[in-house]
Amino acid sequence: MSDLHEDETARSWVVQAIDVLAMDTLWTRQLGSDHMTPDEMRSMADLGDGLREAWLRLTSDAALNQIDRYMHRHADRAARLAARHGPEGVPMERSALAKRAHSSVGVLRELHGLEAFTLEGKIDSLRAEVWTPGDLSEQAICALLFLSSVVALVVGLAEVAGGLWTWFLASKCRNVALGFGEGGG
Repeated sequence: MSDLHEDETARSWVVQAIDVLAMDTLWTRQLGSDHMTPDEMRSMADLGDGLREAWLRLTSDAALNQIDRYMHRHADRAARLAARHGPEGVPMERSALAKRAHSSVGVLRELHGLEAFTLEGKIDSLRAEVWTPGDLSEQAICALLFLSSVVALVVGLAEVAGGLWTWFLASKCRNVALGFGEGGG
């Protein structure tokens, strides 16, 4: 696979990750009120269907294998760019960054089916006009934010990566499943 093709595949994955994160934010905000009409619940179920489908594509074995290989192949570039553009408190040395990116892939792989199953249950409740709060797990969101920010940086989207880093830090993700803040993180 050529570098251009790899970069385009990685860029596309970042765009899909942002789409999942944005849909989840909208879904969570809209379902923050337990006073919804039946029409609103059906609309939210439709949004949930889109979120579930996007989540399944984004976290499929094929997609995660490509991103894992991409990050392994470009670990030096990731560390160099993260040291220059990344926020304080996020690992910048090659081994820690590569380990945390690989860990994020593992978290997403583990959560692939569970998140889809949980979303499906919430969607079914909404279709039955039973209100339910909606969102992806904190662990899934944090892994997505971290990995998509590093991949965006490596692809050359420093401004996008910066926005994702800010979101990651604002979400208090440092210690969620990825071990930030543990010994020299």
